[in-house]
Amino acid sequence: MTRRSAAKISFCVVLILFGVFAVYAQETAAALEIAGEGVSVLRGGAVNWLNLPADALTPIGSGDLIRTDGYGRAFVDYGMMRAYILPDSEFALTEFSTERMHVELASGRVIFALDSLPALDFRLQVGRMVIEEPSNLFAVQIQDGILWLVSAEGIISGLIDDEPFAATAEEGVRVGEAVERVELTGGAMSFARIDGLLDGCPATINGRGEASLNVRVGPSTAYDVLGSVPHGLNVFLMATNPDDTRYRIQFLNGFGWILSNAVVHDCENLLELPYSAGERPLRIVRASTDELTLLRPFFGAPEDDLIFYILPQLEG
Repeated sequence: MTRRSAAKISFCVVLILFGVFAVYAQETAAALEIAGEGVSVLRGGAVNWLNLPADALTPIGSGDLIRTDGYGRAFVDYGMMRAYILPDSEFALTEFSTERMHVELASGRVIFALDSLPALDFRLQVGRMVIEEPSNLFAVQIQDGILWLVSAEGIISGLIDDEPFAATAEEGVRVGEAVERVELTGGAMSFARIDGLLDGCPATINGRGEASLNVRVGPSTAYDVLGSVPHGLNVFLMATNPDDTRYRIQFLNGFGWILSNAVVHDCENLLELPYSAGERPLRIVRASTDELTLLRPFFGAPEDDLIFYILPQLEG
């Protein structure tokens, strides 16, 4: 082989590689930023998951899957749109280009924020729901086939079981056997609060001389204490244990268990759960200021829920 022939081959290889890189860069058009350790990515066509360290930044594109464990969080940045993936989630980029953003939330929860509604073909699949017209700020969750949707700013619309739907700002939607709605004004717009308002029975804490009442992870003293509720607080009862000694309540951004003899209520036929029905609280460890900006509308301020927020990076 002559030196000139070798040069031509090398030049052609460079052109091919440059072309492949250019196509990939055009189709990717998004970046994945790891906010909390515990995130892995499965590239389209690959068979092995890639674990990414905290603060890592990598391009992503069509066919990529993103998975977070109990503490992992990640941002997907796409121009004026940002998706914030919370712990215990699996998020897929089914079709992704400069003109199209088709994504799917298979499990877990994601917050979407848009500085302005971009001129692109948007589609978010969450179980039986398809969101086609996003609002400026909304959150979705899917768990055990049930899905939740909250819009913090603006109207959001799409399809549920191929039927059109729309949700207004500060309206919570839950889709199980039926489509249920509730207003979320006057507090954090969390998924747990939707359940409390839809399913809970009103009750009041009576500490019987105590200033507060312990809230536990499960329905017995074998479970750790999550926190406490003060005497006189109004709560929602969600369930009871088999001997009616503990009640499950909607507590902060999740749920917990309290002694039944320290609650005043008129509730009947509460759902009975086994003694093994312990909670798995959603927790955000060392939230950054960028994360807090998106979390606050849905989960409130760090100082109001030290179970959800662990060692947050406070603003100011």
